[in-house]
Amino acid sequence: MSSTNSDKKVVLITGGTSGLGRISAKYILAEGHTVIITGRSKARLDEAFDWIKPTDEQSKAHLHTLVMELESLSSIKTGVETFKTMGLSPLDVLINNAGVVNIHHEYVEETTLVDKTIFVNAIAPFYLTLLMRPLMHSQNARILFVSSTMHNPDGAAPTMKNMTDHDALRDPDLLNKLNGEQNYAPRTHYRISKLTMMWIAFLMAKQFPDVSVNALCPGFVPSTDFGRQMPWLARMVMKYIFTYTVRGAVTQEQSASEYLHYATSEELNGVTGEFFANGKIAMSSKRSKNVEEATKFWNLACEICNTPEFHR
Repeated sequence: MSSTNSDKKVVLITGGTSGLGRISAKYILAEGHTVIITGRSKARLDEAFDWIKPTDEQSKAHLHTLVMELESLSSIKTGVETFKTMGLSPLDVLINNAGVVNIHHEYVEETTLVDKTIFVNAIAPFYLTLLMRPLMHSQNARILFVSSTMHNPDGAAPTMKNMTDHDALRDPDLLNKLNGEQNYAPRTHYRISKLTMMWIAFLMAKQFPDVSVNALCPGFVPSTDFGRQMPWLARMVMKYIFTYTVRGAVTQEQSASEYLHYATSEELNGVTGEFFANGKIAMSSKRSKNVEEATKFWNLACEICNTPEFHR
């Protein structure tokens, strides 16, 4: 897929130093758009810049880097203030791509109301989007949340390995267990974090009706370094074997092409409040559309981020 939009956009991608964020930045830049990638350190951003390898001086001028640590609200705010000084406003597209799955139960310094996985995957993009929204006043501005079909307990037949995931995603008391103190499991809380991101995305579409806000699943992409915290052998199996043996697995290149489509295609002008998978609108889980639960999580995010003006 490629963009058919002749208007060049300013696109910010979080988590742009590796994986899908980095290769998507390369694809979007190649189409002539201006791209800003975020990362947790200048050193990692410099490495990503060199990897993307802008083909000419004009492309180099259209690729920018921005230090932003998504484990810290203060770093996010500082990053937004820095962006304001870069002369790149208005921002046309915000892609909330960065994500983590923590092997061990952890908190960030600023809150113990949710565990670190949920903070980085849902609270951080919530806060970043609220701060960036006033800078997105161009026509057909877009906000994308990179979620996953894994948020859906009915998305695949349960197995012995993932039965507990399904049970957790159906737990009526889920909202009271987001801090992970009870039976923390990395995969389970990753899936829960993607459900909470779906809640944020759907309510954000209602909160900002003049901007297109959508969630998407990039597919199962084993070749990324998403599982960087896993044991070495598990990482190698995932990266070099699962890509070719697991049904439904996609390459980074396939997924990056979809990012380009979601971010820039004229076909999606005005489309909002949707969930995309495999390049097209897909059904999300019933629970992802539970407005009461979504509102409770939204208000929890407001409490953590100290943004009472957005309380619903």
